[in-house]
Amino acid sequence: MIKGIAIDVSGYLASYRILGSITTQNTYSVPPRTALIGMAAAMVGVWRSPKEKRIFQRSRIYDEINSDTKVALKVRMSNIHKYVDYVNYRNIKEKSKYGQVKPVSVEFITNPKYTIMYWSENKKVDKLLQLIKGKREFFKATLGNNEYPAVIESVREVEVSKLKKDRILTEYVTDSSMITRIVSGENYIVEKLPRKIEVDERGKVKLESREYIVPLNTKIEVNLRDKHSVYKVGDGYFVPL
Repeated sequence: MIKGIAIDVSGYLASYRILGSITTQNTYSVPPRTALIGMAAAMVGVWRSPKEKRIFQRSRIYDEINSDTKVALKVRMSNIHKYVDYVNYRNIKEKSKYGQVKPVSVEFITNPKYTIMYWSENKKVDKLLQLIKGKREFFKATLGNNEYPAVIESVREVEVSKLKKDRILTEYVTDSSMITRIVSGENYIVEKLPRKIEVDERGKVKLESREYIVPLNTKIEVNLRDKHSVYKVGDGYFVPL
């Protein structure tokens, strides 16, 4: 049996910026794996970059958490509502007295609600789980940006089972490449999400993305390619993002 952590989070607004969007800061419909790892690591005080200011600079502990931790996501919303508004950003590097104010069009998700599962099969390196279990207080958790704080509804330890299945009934976001057919369930969306971000020596960003099936507050039954390794908590089945 594998030990894991389940966290229920919600908020007023969320925005998970699509890398490359310029004129409008568009958002993914759900948080990608990169955002979920970053949120949990920040909650327990493991910053991506404790000293450097480069956005993709990462600390050793963050890299260990990122490589070892498995994540699953359940969306607790029947519909994903988005809207676009203008946000005034001030460039304090400008020489004028108050800096230059630039209105930017930003896309938001309203009233987001998620259940996030974290677990690790490597008992020697399950740093994130150890840190979460050892914490009585957490740092500020956010839903994509410091401007969108998350409400931590509950944090609980769970027992995760690993088994082989060729069909599952799941409420969790699932990699579409693992699915041969959706047997039942209608309330879902399909979206391409980043899973991994790498930066080469020249600072060029490389994004590894996958297509996912996202059930919306419902269960869908899917046939998996061959007998795939799946995980289970209670009567809920899922695969890692």
